Order: sequence, then structure tokens, then C-alpha cells
Amino acid sequence: MPRPFDERIASALKVGSRAADVQQLADDLESERAALVAQAEAAHRRSLDTSLDSKAARAARDQAKDLEFEAERRAAQRDEMRAHFEAKTKSDKARQQREEYEAAAAEADALVTEIRDRVPIMLAELAALFQRIVDSDERLKTANAIRPGGSPWLAPVEARARGFAGNGMWPDGVNHVKRLVDLQLPNFDTWGLLWDAKAYGRGPTIDYVAILEQTKRDLVAREEAARNRWKPYRLEHRSGAMLFVGTRDGVRGIDNEPRTFWMDDAQVEDARSKRIKVTPAPEPAEAAE
Repeated sequence: MPRPFDERIASALKVGSRAADVQQLADDLESERAALVAQAEAAHRRSLDTSLDSKAARAARDQAKDLEFEAERRAAQRDEMRAHFEAKTKSDKARQQREEYEAAAAEADALVTEIRDRVPIMLAELAALFQRIVDSDERLKTANAIRPGGSPWLAPVEARARGFAGNGMWPDGVNHVKRLVDLQLPNFDTWGLLWDAKAYGRGPTIDYVAILEQTKRDLVAREEAARNRWKPYRLEHRSGAMLFVGTRDGVRGIDNEPRTFWMDDAQVEDARSKRIKVTPAPEPAEAAE
């Protein structure tokens, strides 16, 4: 069962309580207050029901008064918790932690975007290059078997590029070369391997150059979709608390000062569910914070 409000308030007022718990408690107190107000109004209407006898009507009136008192008490407790939360978030340590959290979230979001945009193309480029290396090796074997007119022996392209001997040894004559084409490259967003030298040529023909071109087209499509997804919005609220919202650039905090962020539709709805006023903002580049 949920802990009683009095017990939660006592815990919230202790040194070391978490700001997030205080904020949640304030939100829960507001929800409880709203529910009590609705119950008090219903009891008041019932007390005026002419079909009730005087005793039942007085009982409904007394219930309405009791509920109104409880609603007022919850409002006072809510305001106290909001003030307590604001004091916590304004402390230097809490502010530093919030800034570090936002910075870490923004860095992670940026890295996710970079990985999603760059790695599929990198993998496809490597697979296409490995395909060309393997195909060149086979072609050079044929050419070296012919060597018309005593033409010089042609070293494999990877050996020439990396500077190891044709026998697969580094110049020190001790260490073996780990060939690029022997690497395994994973598919980016599904199971299995994009490149596996052991399987190359033994199954259906795979056109890695075509895969690379399609990957580039997919990236262009994602970028176009992203441009249409994000729009600037002005956010403000008067709760006195520090509220956190998702944005294009990661999780951001908003207190009593209005701020403007680039957001998508889902993030806008989430912000409004937290009783934050969200309105469209002008679209110049400097709107993104």
C-alpha cells in the first residue's frame, strides 16, 4: 500500500532527502487535493438534495466541510513541499548535479545521433572495400599466373597499402598479419554479420556497393524526417518547482524563467501533462538552447 502522506512528508523534510522524491510528493499532494475538492463538491450537492431527510442532509453537509478541510490541508502541504523542493534545487550542489545531468544527457543524445548517422555508413564502406580487396586478390592471382612477357609480380593491394610481405608476415619476420578482410563486421540494426570473409563467395552474391549507396540514401531520408520532426516551443510554468522535459538536445530543466526548446509532438504532450504551458515559438536557429 502507498505510504501515508504524513509519513512521506516527514521523510521529505529530513536532511538528505532526494529532490525528485520531494517533487513527486508535491505532485501527489496536488492530485489528492483535486480529488478531495471534487468529493467535497459532490457531498455539498448531495446535502442540497431535497429528497434527503434532514439528518442525511446534515451528514452530507458535515462530510463536505470535512472534505474541504482536508483539501485545504493538502494544498498547504503541497505548497510546503514545492517550497522545499525549490530550496533544494537552488542549492549549489543540486544545481551542479542538475547541470551535470543535463550535460551528460545531451552528450549521450548527441552520441546516439552520431552513431546512428555515421556507423552504418562506416560499416557499409568497409564491407564494400573488403569486397573489392577480396575480388582484387582473386584477379591478381590470375594476373600473376600469366605475367605476360615476364611482367613483375603484383603484390596484393592490402599488403602494399599496409606494408607487410606477401606471405602475410610483418617486416620483422616474426609476427603474422591480421588481415582487414578477416575482420567480422556486424549488421548495425539487426542480428548477424554484414561482412564475414569465411562466408564471402559461398552463398548468394551480395553487392556491398549497393548496400553502401542504400545506406547513404537512408541517412538522407532520416535527416529530412528529422528536419520535419523538430519545432521550437516556448515553455513556462508557475509551480515554483524545477521540472524536467525531453527536448531534441536531451533532458532539460525549466524553473520560473521561460525557456525555448526544439521539441517533437510527443515531448510537447509530455510537457503539457506536467502542467507546463507550451506555445509555438519563432523558428530562427537561435531558438534552440
